[in-house]
Amino acid sequence: MPNPIYFDRRKQVSTSTGQGAFTLNPVVGPWKALNTTPSTLAIPYCIAHQTASDWEVGLGSVDNLSQTLTRSTVFDGSAGAGNLTNFSGGNKDVFITPLANYMPRVNPWTCHGRLGLQSGSPTTDVTSSSTVYFTPFQGTQVAMPETASMGAGQWKLYDFTEISTPISGQIANIPFDVSLVDTNGVLGLSTQQWASATARSVAITFVDGIPLIGNYRYLGTINPVTATTTADYPKQRFVWNYYNSIPRRMGNFPATGTWSGVGNLAWRGQNTDTTKARAVEFVIGLTPPLRPVNVRAAIYYNTPAGTFPELGLTLDASSANWTPSLTDAFTVEGGGNQSGFMTAEYNQIPPIGYHYLQPTEAIQVGTGTVGWYDYYANRFVGGVQGTIWA
Repeated sequence: MPNPIYFDRRKQVSTSTGQGAFTLNPVVGPWKALNTTPSTLAIPYCIAHQTASDWEVGLGSVDNLSQTLTRSTVFDGSAGAGNLTNFSGGNKDVFITPLANYMPRVNPWTCHGRLGLQSGSPTTDVTSSSTVYFTPFQGTQVAMPETASMGAGQWKLYDFTEISTPISGQIANIPFDVSLVDTNGVLGLSTQQWASATARSVAITFVDGIPLIGNYRYLGTINPVTATTTADYPKQRFVWNYYNSIPRRMGNFPATGTWSGVGNLAWRGQNTDTTKARAVEFVIGLTPPLRPVNVRAAIYYNTPAGTFPELGLTLDASSANWTPSLTDAFTVEGGGNQSGFMTAEYNQIPPIGYHYLQPTEAIQVGTGTVGWYDYYANRFVGGVQGTIWA
């Protein structure tokens, strides 16, 4: 049977009985016939006895003269779902009606917005901002969950314009979640800081596959730089969107020039960096994200015979452990008595929270002096670059 077609103000009366086709009387009053087309019409119908308790809703077809209703599929009725009602004598109203089985449901995944740090442009790089914006992106609609008192598991659809909230009272490098709040039909933003850099204080729950914090719709996670500011640019990707994520460039090119190290040299931050000056930083809100974080470090080196320098990328390095682990980047070793460049690549799905990737260096074999370069005029520019989906 083809999909049913809905019309307004279509009703006729029938005196038919039993479980068969219904003969329809001519239209009376301000109504129209069920079928005004020159061919048979598939309709969703309701038959309701005017004085008895007999009733039925289902799918049927009406002939081109609108004189006969053939009942095909019964969704519900006084005889129970799926059963044809054995109608008694008397007048029955027969009319076209929407059926719950065919009513469109709000898609819970509808969320046409992105978190960003610049009004009107949720993809712009910003080095410092004290405001978070939720801006329409590829649409202007968002589905919101009903509260328990209104029917848990139900969703409402809103058109929205840009919403914002100030950043205040945060702890640097302790992420906070941003959620969309429905207050009597008015949408706003709510924030909830985590317990630590890698653990939430309030757990996320899921309804229809949609992450919620309480009754609020989770949108993404921000990592604050200070109590009142955050950033989102290649060195610090601190805005992570759950919806409408896009590839965001990561990069850090200090252009220091040259420095040296003497072997045997244990793993350390590149150019003795312990302040993340040479690192890229980022935040992950939920795992698994759609795609891994992919970052590559590159360096130029000059080494004497018998001395072999190494380059690595270490996730969340510390002065107690600079050695890249098996879950960090591929490391590489340069040959002795030569000049060239090395690259190390991180391509992993890190856990949730605040992270940074630190370029690291070592001389595992040899006692000579190695010269490293992140900038060599007219020859080489090195540093860290990559992509995160956020």
